[in-house]
Amino acid sequence: MQAKSDFLANMSHEIRTPLNAIMGFVDILHKDEKDLTKTKKLKIIKDSGISLLTIINDILDFSKIQNNKLLIEKVPYNIKEAFQQIAELFYEKAREHEVSIKLFFDEKLPCETIGDVVRLKQVVSNLVSNAIKFSSKHSVVYIKVIYFENTKELFCEIVDTGIGISQEKTDTIFESFTQEDSSTTRKYGGTGLGLSISKALVKLMDGEIGVRSELGAGSTFYFTLPLFHVRHNSLEQIGEKDDIDDTFTKMDGYVLIVEDNKANQMLMKLLLIDFELEYAIANDGLEAVMAVEKEKFDLILMDENMPNMNGIEATKKIRQLESSKEIPIIAVTANALKGDKEKFLEAGMNDYLSKPIDADKLKQILRKYLGKKT
Repeated sequence: MQAKSDFLANMSHEIRTPLNAIMGFVDILHKDEKDLTKTKKLKIIKDSGISLLTIINDILDFSKIQNNKLLIEKVPYNIKEAFQQIAELFYEKAREHEVSIKLFFDEKLPCETIGDVVRLKQVVSNLVSNAIKFSSKHSVVYIKVIYFENTKELFCEIVDTGIGISQEKTDTIFESFTQEDSSTTRKYGGTGLGLSISKALVKLMDGEIGVRSELGAGSTFYFTLPLFHVRHNSLEQIGEKDDIDDTFTKMDGYVLIVEDNKANQMLMKLLLIDFELEYAIANDGLEAVMAVEKEKFDLILMDENMPNMNGIEATKKIRQLESSKEIPIIAVTANALKGDKEKFLEAGMNDYLSKPIDADKLKQILRKYLGKKT
């Protein structure tokens, strides 16, 4: 298990590092491109990158579940908003498949509850994505969200009129790497991990998941989750506050980019130029420590896996320097297994961004530490 976990961590890093450059530069090209034919091709590249990232995340989630490393959060969230966001996310994909999405809410459904909204969205997204993928053209995918008052449970079902599942396969469809048959994999793609992960997530959230289906007549995937009522004033007390002030409209500062990959160096430089920030480059942790000893930086973007000295070692060295004890250090890394973020924070870093880098998330982090009030 440990050897497999280490292998997956290394594999994740090796794939995410070039993927970061691919998706980052595609975003930049797409933003500046006016030719409609080229923008369509760039969108295909970006969508393919997102698909690859989804596969990587599925494999990592599967590893976390097998190693009992996946934790369920309990934070306040709005149920209706969560489902509406999922439906909106898939409207474009459904339109491309010539499929409609219809979302229904039970009138008795409470708006606010406590749970893991990220994992709830992951489960629903897996089921909706499958429903769209296996539906015939001009059909409808229904997302029904019902509240069982007597048991205080959320009941959700995703209904499609697609290819369906044979009766003998419904018992094994939630097993790892399982699909209805091998030709399904060839025709529709996928790892066969989505339903296995969904089942494990629902179980971790103290719920149950199942399927009703008939070959050639569509499928209904459903799950139940316990719901906890949250009053509005309690929600305000428990919920996390956004620590980025909306009045921060301008950023100012000198940033050290610590990155050994040349393509990712160029990407980070272009993004910082776009944000109107000055920068310097260090090719590894050793160069980063030397740079901090010579110059004053306002923020450091620190990669982890580098030759000569890795990001954690470099951070510890920098924190020992009297002049750099308070400088914000942001981990910008392809390491994405459970515990990586905590490991970076314990080493003295202030925040964490996983590759591939989302330009908006990077901007949000930079605003948090370099934003100036106007």
